Amino acid sequence: PISWAACEGAGLEAFECASAEVPADYDEPTGETTTIALTRLPATDPTQRIGSLFLNFGGPGGPGVSTLQQLGAFLDPQVHARFDVVGFDPRGVGLSDPVTCFPDAASETAAFASAPVVPLTSEEEAESIALFGAASLACETLSGSRIEHASTANVARDMDLLRQAVGDEQLSYLGYSYGSVLGATYGMLFPDRVRALAIDGTLEPSRWSGGEGSIGVRTGQGLAASQVFGEFLDVCAEIGPESCSLAATGDPRAAAETLFARLQQQPVEIPNGDGTTLTIDYGTAVAVAFQSLYSPAGF
Repeated sequence: PISWAACEGAGLEAFECASAEVPADYDEPTGETTTIALTRLPATDPTQRIGSLFLNFGGPGGPGVSTLQQLGAFLDPQVHARFDVVGFDPRGVGLSDPVTCFPDAASETAAFASAPVVPLTSEEEAESIALFGAASLACETLSGSRIEHASTANVARDMDLLRQAVGDEQLSYLGYSYGSVLGATYGMLFPDRVRALAIDGTLEPSRWSGGEGSIGVRTGQGLAASQVFGEFLDVCAEIGPESCSLAATGDPRAAAETLFARLQQQPVEIPNGDGTTLTIDYGTAVAVAFQSLYSPAGF
């Protein structure tokens, strides 16, 4: 059984925290263990409680503990009334024996300090490939055993042990983005142990797990981002300048293209309000726009 305790930190009064030990290698279930960190929001109506609802917010590599603590009671109140909502950091992530690739945070920051946000030239592309190749080697050197056992299947097995540890006979699960792959994997491994499984932003398993190019290319992220950006600009034109500043001069699409073209020629300095400024170049603007398209809440 998991021993829950009050979480430490400001603003976390509603949360409980815990950790659990699971096999590092499921081929050796009584061998070495790895730690899984968890947090939960207890059901607000314990008399009507159904069980625990496990969450995965995506990634792979997205932390479940800090994300749930930042979001708080983001689900429908009826869900929070009847479920302990549980976020956990998958093995190798966040507080769960994380994979590390550098001796310390300062070394990591220094390694990526000169990297372009988005490589725009062949020279920058070569520089980025070399940088991430070196980082991958560093990860293998410092965290090889953790990486070796950090598969989606093993995270699903971890989740099955966590399900048992919270006393649920079957799993209730909600997964976003990569969490759809984790949920589908759990369902394939343990089909008789699923009570309810909801997946949002579903990734096609065959494209996710193999094929030519990077995961982003295989899953069509670039094409999807282009389509969503077009949808965003259409909505911007529809609602007008009071709610979308890109519509201030008429056509949001023309305004966006003009802005990106200007940034390709020269970055701009944005005041931070404390006397300092933030430099926004074309690559940064593209990266921020891409991230903001992840869900309509980011628009």
